[in-house]
Amino acid sequence: MRYMHRKVTVLIALLALAACGSAKDANQDNFSQAIQDYLASQTGFCAGIPANHYPFTLATEEVFVESNKRRADAFVSAGLLNSSDIQIKSRFSQAQTPALEYSLSSLGQKHLVKAGAGGLGNHDAFCTGDYIVQDIESFTEPADAMGLKISRVAYTYKLKDAHKWLHNEAVQREFPESVEQIDTLIEGRAVLVLTNKGWVHERLLKP
Repeated sequence: MRYMHRKVTVLIALLALAACGSAKDANQDNFSQAIQDYLASQTGFCAGIPANHYPFTLATEEVFVESNKRRADAFVSAGLLNSSDIQIKSRFSQAQTPALEYSLSSLGQKHLVKAGAGGLGNHDAFCTGDYIVQDIESFTEPADAMGLKISRVAYTYKLKDAHKWLHNEAVQREFPESVEQIDTLIEGRAVLVLTNKGWVHERLLKP
């Protein structure tokens, strides 16, 4: 009886270890965690601001700043920026020309991410929400590539807890991609790399 009891105890322990698995296993749970770690390092959905200092001014009569002005005005509509009428020196003469001066509101200060827009302009952005993994759609069998073992993963995720300013009609008009991310599944792809501690998104891999 004592031998049988010991055998059962060992079997239960082995089953428990098998259930726990390893962080190095190629499975949905490990891949979901690795991708979530990457998404958690992001700043949610970001809408680029046509500036990187505050306050900033935009001349109302200059055609080439029209798109910037529409975006800035959308942020005013959403309560992220304040605007006031001013006069500035014209780019093309000594005359004064009407302009709008934009400054951060208290709400804008909470959602401002420096250089959050990316791109060549290195502009700031208003960002909101968190990206959360929903499902691992598929993944390739781990294979060697440039001395690393990788797996390519297709997954879906959602934007959660976005502030209500993202629902503002003017913001959605100027940033139509925001509409596609509200309450909808977003498709994503990632390259995961196997390390001594488990799977890591390639963009979080330390040199």
